[in-house]
Amino acid sequence: MRNIVALFLGGLALFFLVFFLADATQTRRDELDANTETLIEFSVKTHHRFTPHAIVAESLWLTCFGIIIPPYKVAAPLAPTADKDHYQVLVRPALGRYGQRKLTGCLEDVILDHAQAKVELIKHS
Repeated sequence: MRNIVALFLGGLALFFLVFFLADATQTRRDELDANTETLIEFSVKTHHRFTPHAIVAESLWLTCFGIIIPPYKVAAPLAPTADKDHYQVLVRPALGRYGQRKLTGCLEDVILDHAQAKVELIKHS
């Protein structure tokens, strides 16, 4: 009898664990306001001496931006900043919590042609 109760309780605990993990990792839609925008700044590091950072930044951006569209649109194209190897882009409407997490995760996890990005700033207005 004890074995049956222990098995039942273990199965119940496993069910709730799976349910919790499924809910925690589910992709959700963000509520968007068309009158807002997000400025994203990221830095790029590459191990290729002959590949310009601007081309690497563009490749990383296009790869990761494809993950969050639609309904996002580029309001101001990718452009270098005053800081070396830093690039900015303006997106409308502003990224929501889930869009921001997906984009940041992609930019920081994707490695293209021995290059990687690090998100330095995300500013909503």
